[in-house]
Amino acid sequence: MEIRPFEPRDETQVIALWERCGLTRPWNDPRKDIRRKLAVRPDRFLVGIEGGEVIASLMIGYDGHRGWVYYFGVAPQHRRKGHGRAMMAEAERLQGPAGLRHRKIEFLQGGDELIPAFQAAGWSADRLVVMVLDPEADRRGDAPASVREVAFDAVRELAGQWYREGMSAAEARDLVEADADTATARPTRFFLAERDGEPAAYCMLLGDAGIGEVESVYTSLAHRGGGLASAVVRAAIAASQERGDDLITIAADAADWPQHLYERLGFRTVDRRRAFTRKPPA
Repeated sequence: MEIRPFEPRDETQVIALWERCGLTRPWNDPRKDIRRKLAVRPDRFLVGIEGGEVIASLMIGYDGHRGWVYYFGVAPQHRRKGHGRAMMAEAERLQGPAGLRHRKIEFLQGGDELIPAFQAAGWSADRLVVMVLDPEADRRGDAPASVREVAFDAVRELAGQWYREGMSAAEARDLVEADADTATARPTRFFLAERDGEPAAYCMLLGDAGIGEVESVYTSLAHRGGGLASAVVRAAIAASQERGDDLITIAADAADWPQHLYERLGFRTVDRRRAFTRKPPA
């Protein structure tokens, strides 16, 4: 199998491959995703070719600190021949010079059978749920705190608190800076709730092309249980609707409680995916 960067003539075959591998979703136009990738590091969009046919693909994302692999698939009839390993090896080779400390891969379909191999190689496995907002849902509720839109610097310390709950201080600093870079590189809005004059909860809103993405919902330990997460998510929803987004999404750990909070706010699960993450050694 030859591995090379995507070329425009590959588009029809690539989309057909994604459809066979279950990588497309009704709310994501694959052609728009291809155009977005070609505008930013098109050399990080790889295809595997055998006999003149596209049989594998993956995209590599990079925000300066973290690397992602997505749209990773191998045609069903060509699996179990080492092609997936070869694609990932090339992705690792390309990402190596960047000195990335974090890597993440998401499988939109399957992935459970890969858990032992990934864990043996030092990756952790998670199951995620993707949820979309029901536009008719009633999201009214008590307002436990006022929420305002702010720049990233106003939520920087909260972001650091969040990351330090699950990783080293050095890792947390890396990811905070990654979020700062994202805020600069992509249209990103932050919503902050304060209590007793201090930052207590926040979330961020990303998205384009009519899709709003609510992410990074966090409440500090001292202020949990007071409805602040709901308040910031409601503010992000209102902002997304005000700018005319047709679809609003949020993702959650399938094994954790926030998905139930999001259900109460009007979101419903539409997709499940497997994610693998590799963090730097402690």
